[in-house]
Amino acid sequence: MFKDEYVSISEKLYGIIKVGAVDCLKEEELCEEFSVYNVPTILIFSENFTDDGDKHEGAMTANSIMNAATKKMQSFVSVVTESNYESFVERDRNTKHKIILFTEKKSTPTVYKALSKKYLERLTFGEIKQASEELVKQFGIVTFPTIMALTDPENYAGEKYEGEMNIDQLTKFMGIYAYSTPKKIEITDFVELTEKKMTKGGANSLCGPKSSNICVIIFTDGNEQASLA
Repeated sequence: MFKDEYVSISEKLYGIIKVGAVDCLKEEELCEEFSVYNVPTILIFSENFTDDGDKHEGAMTANSIMNAATKKMQSFVSVVTESNYESFVERDRNTKHKIILFTEKKSTPTVYKALSKKYLERLTFGEIKQASEELVKQFGIVTFPTIMALTDPENYAGEKYEGEMNIDQLTKFMGIYAYSTPKKIEITDFVELTEKKMTKGGANSLCGPKSSNICVIIFTDGNEQASLA
């Protein structure tokens, strides 16, 4: 029965998309207002209150209806690559934590899009595709999907989410970062450039756009370092 199919949709989209039903035998005027004269009819609305809804023309199956509905969702997720990683990190750096999804999928998961809207004013969301091999390697990601809250962007480090990919547990994890302030960056005149830092971003990670000073790298034998401090 279609009723059972529709109930399964509401269960799968719990906390992500609102799912409702109208009994046209009892609400005849409301159904006429939306030009619904045959049932079952599915109308899919965006977040815009003036939206009259789009009639679903596909198959009356859970997967077909959910796919159509998720395409109408707003997404506030940025695709992060090697070329824009630094600018992504610097965006709202002092006010918002960064959440990154490492994914092998071409499209953004529904639950991730929903969370990007929920925490729009409090978190910055990004996703790194499996094809961005260098970034994936630098973060040490070996399984997909993986969600991480960045805690040390320059060293490609953060806290990995270890729970199930459901809206309630993800909300609990992200809420910790949504209501806390990012750690301030310490800018020093002298920074040691270690092999680890060099392989994870090179001199640019230490002498990037955060400083307007000229960057000078001094090579020592190790014993002279104390006298330079």
